[in-house]
Amino acid sequence: MRIEVSGSPALHVERLRAYAEYRVFSQLAAFAHEVRTVRVVLSQSTDDRPTSCVMSAELRHGGRIRARSRGRQAIRAVDAAATKLADATREQVSAP
Repeated sequence: MRIEVSGSPALHVERLRAYAEYRVFSQLAAFAHEVRTVRVVLSQSTDDRPTSCVMSAELRHGGRIRARSRGRQAIRAVDAAATKLADATREQVSAP
């Protein structure tokens, strides 16, 4: 499973990138054989709005799963989106 993290220039901090990679991997480790690539896009507006985190996973056998979250802190947005992505992946992979 390959994980790509990108976002607005203010969010290109190595610790946040590493954290996002860790959270995605830890949430999707059980599905690593089913997931080809996960893209994480973080965006933070210049005003006081929450950070947005969008994750999309490409499955090995076709299909794509998306999850989106917002949080006052980037880490909270990442956590929520990773959890949503894992839940959606579990449903998709378990479906007959």
